[in-house]
Parts: sequence; structure tokens; C-alpha cells
Amino acid sequence: MLTGCLSPASEKNNAESNAAVNDAAPEPQTDWLYETRLDKMSGDTSYFASSNSTNSVEFEFPYNGGSTFRLMVRKMLHGTDVVVLVDKGQFMTNMMGEEQLRVKFDDGKPEPWAYSGARDAGMDIIFPNNPKKFIQRLKTVKKVMIEAPFYNAGRQVMEFDVEGLRWSH
Repeated sequence: MLTGCLSPASEKNNAESNAAVNDAAPEPQTDWLYETRLDKMSGDTSYFASSNSTNSVEFEFPYNGGSTFRLMVRKMLHGTDVVVLVDKGQFMTNMMGEEQLRVKFDDGKPEPWAYSGARDAGMDIIFPNNPKKFIQRLKTVKKVMIEAPFYNAGRQVMEFDVEGLRWSH
């Protein structure tokens, strides 16, 4: 920075301005990671917000070693989705709607929540239905627990700290 270029009044205004910025309330701590991707071919932009689980689940072979989860909100060309991923394991498919998630927002009662599987039959990803409502709820709570059925492992609970989600897409 150049010295001697500011008048004493300017230096005082800058100091007051910096003090005001420093006195502002800090952004809340958040576990959300944000990403924007540009498709070079189409020029379309996709938006992602993701949060890793605060717990892990121990599945049997071949998925042993502790499995973790990711909760993602994404807006891509086709629309907006909520996505739940497991790094090692298989969700139960939801053929004919016979399976449901149970979702608990903060200390509320667990709610049944319909979900869908991946179109490509991938078993490591599911999509809670009604993403608009799910995102609205995520934006107002600190924690969410999602109980889902897993292949040969029954129902397991995934826990996420979701406070501070910024999503306007």
C-alpha cells in the first residue's frame, strides 16, 4: 500500500470502515461445501451444495471399513434434486414405492419420505422425492437424520449437520 497518498480524513474514514467490517457478526460455521460447474459444450451452469455425514456405519464384507455418506443439493439442466450417497454400500431399491426413508429434522418426529433410485440402477445413490420441500426444511434446521434401507444390512441412520445452507437456485 502506498503511504502518504491519503489525506488524514480519508485515513480516518478507512479506519472506521474497517472497524465496522471487523465488528460485523461472523458468518455462521457451516459444514456445507459449494461448487459451481460450467459445461464447456453447452455453456450451462450447474450448482452443488454438499455436506458429509457426522457418523459412519460399519457394513459387512465387501463394504467393511466404515461407510460414510454425503447429502447433496444440486441444480442441473434437468432440475433440482436432493441426493444421498454412500461411499461403500448399497441402498435398497424402491421398486413400486414399497420402501420409504424416515427423516428427522432437528428434534422433530421422524417423517416418512418417499425416495427414488438412480435411473442407471446405481445402488450407491438415492433421491428423496419432493426436493423443493426437502430443501426448504434443510434451510431452517441444524441437523437432519435420514434412515434408509440397505442391501443385506437393514435400516441404518445417517446424520448430518446442515445448519447454514445457502441455496437460492
